[in-house]
Amino acid sequence: TPRRQGYGRVLDPTPLVILESEMATAEAALTASRAEYERTVKLLSLGENISRKAAEAAEALFRSDEIKTELLHRTALLQWGASFARMTPGERRHFIDQLTNAETALLRIGLPSGNFSREPPQSATLLVFGHESRPITTSLIAPAPDSDPKTQTEGLMLQVEHPPFPLRSGM
Repeated sequence: TPRRQGYGRVLDPTPLVILESEMATAEAALTASRAEYERTVKLLSLGENISRKAAEAAEALFRSDEIKTELLHRTALLQWGASFARMTPGERRHFIDQLTNAETALLRIGLPSGNFSREPPQSATLLVFGHESRPITTSLIAPAPDSDPKTQTEGLMLQVEHPPFPLRSGM
């Protein structure tokens, strides 16, 4: 079985927690503005007592919320990859809860040039400094959405569920 060796670190989940909060806020605003827009369009089409100006304002707010929501989803895709961007709001909340409760950790592993293939490996064994006698195996792997700015290496994002010891940011 081919093997590749890389070095990495546990990622700080704070930016992801903030992004998820912004996404949830934008999605809630979009739901409310869509409902308001649909109500005003319906009332206007029925000849009810509503001004065209109010209908246009409702549409503008709805379109603005739609654009904000789409921007945040694209940001999630670019910064955290497709697996996070595809999550439903409920799946995102559950994942964020796991991160904040230290039930799950995200790691970024950099692979030296020439060691990266198009298909991510099926599994990884992690050795954490100071805990080498307790290797961690994970199969939740995806290509990292960017290269490491310090080492200029391509990388992998790994998710470790229920680590056998605390995995703190930066380890």
